[in-house]
Amino acid sequence: MMIALHKQARTTPAVRAELAGSCESVSVLARRFNIWVAPPTTPRSS
Repeated sequence: MMIALHKQARTTPAVRAELAGSCESVSVLARRFNIWVAPPTTPRSS
């Protein structure tokens, strides 16, 4: 089965399912799958 990914896609549905079901930390998973994890955002003060 062919999966249509956009040209900047870094993960496949199978990888996303593995990420979602994992108990490991985000940093460990990011290194394993060679993906970048954005830092958490903080609310802006007015």
